[in-house]
Amino acid sequence: MKSQFLVGTYTDPELFGMGQGYGGKAEGLYICDFEEGRITVKDLVKTVNPSFAAICEEKHRIYAVNELSEFLREEGGGLTEISYDNEGRFTVEGQFATGGTDPCHVAVSPGRDAVCVANYSSGKVTSFPLNAAGRITGERTVIGHHGHGPHPVRQAGPHAHSILFDGLDTLYAVDLGLDQLKRYRLESGKIVPDESGTIAMAPGSGPRSGAWDRNRNNLYVTNELGSSITRLTREEGGLKIAETVSTLPAGAEGENYCADVSLAPDGRTLFASNRGHDSIAVFRVSQEGGLEAAGWFSCGGRWPRSIALDPSGKWLLAANQFSDNITVFSIGDKGMLRQVSEAVIPTPVCVRFFMEK
Repeated sequence: MKSQFLVGTYTDPELFGMGQGYGGKAEGLYICDFEEGRITVKDLVKTVNPSFAAICEEKHRIYAVNELSEFLREEGGGLTEISYDNEGRFTVEGQFATGGTDPCHVAVSPGRDAVCVANYSSGKVTSFPLNAAGRITGERTVIGHHGHGPHPVRQAGPHAHSILFDGLDTLYAVDLGLDQLKRYRLESGKIVPDESGTIAMAPGSGPRSGAWDRNRNNLYVTNELGSSITRLTREEGGLKIAETVSTLPAGAEGENYCADVSLAPDGRTLFASNRGHDSIAVFRVSQEGGLEAAGWFSCGGRWPRSIALDPSGKWLLAANQFSDNITVFSIGDKGMLRQVSEAVIPTPVCVRFFMEK
């Protein structure tokens, strides 16, 4: 089975984001073919620091953040809109300032009427309405979070890290700095705060990213600072915390920051990436959604920022930021991983598959 995916990267070697030198070496957003465990780079869209991208296949659109502190002569980062056709041609259609610093995540609404962006350093959330063709209209709504968490450095202020939609008109902004999932309503492509639905996570946990199960009964959120995954279950009016499990094996030592999470198509296995421990944690998922640790596997590089499953669910890809490679693993019985290949791509930080080919 042949499929296609995007690789988001860092291109800028300067300081940004958490104030660290990410050592960007890439040239933009890479388009790759994937077949039988092998990666082939096919094309490149040149844009600055496209650290995350969302795909809207229905409209043949890609929306890639530009993780920067200044964009289009405005304070904050950007969002680049890219179209593509059936012949594999990719075209930059427009670029827009997000009104927030260091945008690191973007998501398309289920109704395809908006894209929403999490701006990490400024702790702001931005929404852009879309027209019927999926084009960004240029109008935007920017809402800032306020407060801090207990970590004196990483939680000195709000840090919106990802956007998780829950149905057509509800979304959560995962804020690492506040230890919160802040709920919003989406009205005509604009976000409206819904504070009654805000979820408080464990103090100092630093929630980062998340994945829903197939029926949206369970939401799995990685906690970057706590090296853990929190499972939330649906209840009337919102979500409640059901359990939190470590992403590290017993006795693990050294600095670690949990990053990405991915759920197998059959819903029976969950994978999470550990940066520092440089591993992929594997969990078995019970019928009710509970997690049981099943094993840990080397990521085949350093600092696995993003992981993704191909559409068949037979392969897992890990984007290793500090070793400039994407490793490919076959998924065996009960989610066990075996590395089968790798591809050299500079500072890769995001992998997103097209679901149709």
